[in-house]
Amino acid sequence: MLHKDFIAPFWFMLVLGIVATCLSTYGLQMIRVYAPSYELSTLRIIGFFILPAIIFIEAIMYWMVRKRNVYKKATWAHALLFAFAYFTPFIKNMLFVFYDVFSPTPNYSAFVRSGNLAQICLFWGLTILAHIYFARTLIRIFSKPPASEEETAQPGNMLDDVLG
Repeated sequence: MLHKDFIAPFWFMLVLGIVATCLSTYGLQMIRVYAPSYELSTLRIIGFFILPAIIFIEAIMYWMVRKRNVYKKATWAHALLFAFAYFTPFIKNMLFVFYDVFSPTPNYSAFVRSGNLAQICLFWGLTILAHIYFARTLIRIFSKPPASEEETAQPGNMLDDVLG
């Protein structure tokens, strides 16, 4: 049974992918402008676009299953957790700026180290949790639907209907 198309996660992930691609391109441009002598290897350039590529692949997956996706809560959990995980470095940097401006303590380096560790743990924790939701959603979409009561109520022998 096909349901109404559920394309909102596709659009959300597509917009997130476009934003991620723009931020990665901006980051590469800033490296080239402010550190022109810094050699960017091909691996580092590819590293800038790994997350945007993953986001676009997930958007394509949501487009492919748009008619069968009835697991809206798990889908939104994946999309929102992954978006929050993607933006944790920017949130951390904003907190560092506020801490630097408003903090009376001079122990800024210890705060930066603990903040970086917290941001890394939060990023990977949210990313793993988001992809558990993503895998769970895809498994449930592509799994065989459970047998209905009508199918289980049939007699065990197929010839009973013909003979009896």
